[in-house]
Amino acid sequence: TENQVAGYETIINGYKITNKYIPEIPEVPEDKNKEKDTPKKGKLSKTGINTDADLFGILALLSSLLVALKLKKRN
Repeated sequence: TENQVAGYETIINGYKITNKYIPEIPEVPEDKNKEKDTPKKGKLSKTGINTDADLFGILALLSSLLVALKLKKRN
């Protein structure tokens, strides 16, 4: 005979014994801080990502121009 283990279901079929895990469904906690997550007056916080994109674009353009000039000098 099989001993019962919490969270498992035992299925006996002849000589084949299968222990099937049955996970518990966790409770979803109520979000008490939902008010803090929403922006005030429709404004989002500034993260600086947009300003960095312009800088990276300019640097990429300059570096590609420098590479093109070096390749042109070699030939």
